[in-house]
Amino acid sequence: MYCPYCESKNSYECSTKTQLGYKQYRCRACSRQYNERTGTKFNYIKYPTEIIMLVVHHFNYY
Repeated sequence: MYCPYCESKNSYECSTKTQLGYKQYRCRACSRQYNERTGTKFNYIKYPTEIIMLVVHHFNYY
């Protein structure tokens, strides 16, 4: 996974996960930690992405 901060591919998966269960990574180049949502519009939403997509799809359907 590319680092969203320095765009290096030299990162590794951490043993911990976020509160929502997303994998965490640490970049060896810039030493910053990030997860699967970092850099996306869903980053600070406290609900899982799957739930958000279901709600959005439901309201777009009607």
